[in-house]
Amino acid sequence: MAAVALQRSHSALGATLRRIACRKGCRVAAFATAGKLAQLVYRMLRWSQDYADICEQAYKLQFRHKRIAGMRRAAETLGYELVPQTPAPR
Repeated sequence: MAAVALQRSHSALGATLRRIACRKGCRVAAFATAGKLAQLVYRMLRWSQDYADICEQAYKLQFRHKRIAGMRRAAETLGYELVPQTPAPR
């Protein structure tokens, strides 16, 4: 129930749930987010780690950078080079 409640949250966990739900559906996203929540709670209880939530924008930016890095590595293995697109003059 906690994972489903994150659906409208403006946190990194809410953004994760919505990102997975776009690809896999709401039920799968709820289970995946519940697993992520269980991991966080376990770490907090077992090792007394604090949970510091980053905002939704920071999570999206971090995810974008990781995705671009992965695409760049995949392109390099195929012998290509990614070049950022420059905006066309108006």
